[in-house]
Amino acid sequence: MLSRSLLEEKEMARVTEEKTGDEKKALQLTKQIDSQPFGPFHKRMLLALGTIWMFDGYEVSLFSIVSLQIKEQFHLSQSEVGLIGSAYLLGCAIGALVFSFFSLRLGRKRLFGITLTIYLVSTLLFSASFCLEWMLLMRFLTGFGIGGEYSAIFSAVDEMIPP
Repeated sequence: MLSRSLLEEKEMARVTEEKTGDEKKALQLTKQIDSQPFGPFHKRMLLALGTIWMFDGYEVSLFSIVSLQIKEQFHLSQSEVGLIGSAYLLGCAIGALVFSFFSLRLGRKRLFGITLTIYLVSTLLFSASFCLEWMLLMRFLTGFGIGGEYSAIFSAVDEMIPP
């Protein structure tokens, strides 16, 4: 019985034979990257990605804390406050879908910049809320930015973990 790595190498060789010149170069580059040891660069990247990922947990926790003050200040019902929280989750789902589609076209570095900017700007604009509709829009956009981060972070972390 062949070991898993030997089977994987044979499959890689078979697939490589079917590829064009550019595709072969890409496969060789992927194999070279996968063979590199887990070093300081990987640790820094995982720390940075983990910090960005932590924003989501912080965002949800923060909103749950301030939601009572928002409810009182804007005279909202419990349902309206729940709707604001749901707008964030809907934005996360749609952002993850939209930006996962664009991640290969834009590149993860650019995607991180775009989604982080969306997150930061919409969070700041949420603090200047003046009505329920504005809060819904800003929470949706905040979630949209965080959802976009998900699509970039998960694929980047997956590439960083040694095989």
